[in-house]
Amino acid sequence: MPPVHTLLCTGATLPVHQRTPVQSYICLFRGSINMDSIDISKLALPGSTKTEPAVPSRKLTRHNPREKFLKGPIPLNWLAKAAQLPGKACQISVVLWFLAGLNKNQTVALSNKWLREFGVSRYAQYRGLKALEEANLVTVNRHVGRNPTVTILGLEVGPKAEDPGPQ
Repeated sequence: MPPVHTLLCTGATLPVHQRTPVQSYICLFRGSINMDSIDISKLALPGSTKTEPAVPSRKLTRHNPREKFLKGPIPLNWLAKAAQLPGKACQISVVLWFLAGLNKNQTVALSNKWLREFGVSRYAQYRGLKALEEANLVTVNRHVGRNPTVTILGLEVGPKAEDPGPQ
């Protein structure tokens, strides 16, 4: 009498000792389970719900808690003017706006610590601040042996249009 595996596996061509364990498993159940009668939902784990494929969100990602971020709004024309300046003026302007948002003040002490994070040396800082100053984007108070105090200009809001009032 042939082995049980050969009997359950209809049309089996390999002897039992030449089959892999997976082939034997498939042959064992091929004749006893009707594949059309399997309900896939019964195989789900208890408490699991259907999940739709991930759709990219249209919302902007937020920073993680305790992670540094650049506070806005930053006037785009101010930033565009700084980006056109030579050297590291744009990186310096980003650091200035970061410090202004951090201190909630348009006058900040510009330290080398923050500039180093943006790849700005102290000599590039001198040149970049001079370029920003010549473009009338900042004013700088320099002190020997101390960090320069920089005031961001161009933050003045234009005159408000007078409200005509109810008519």
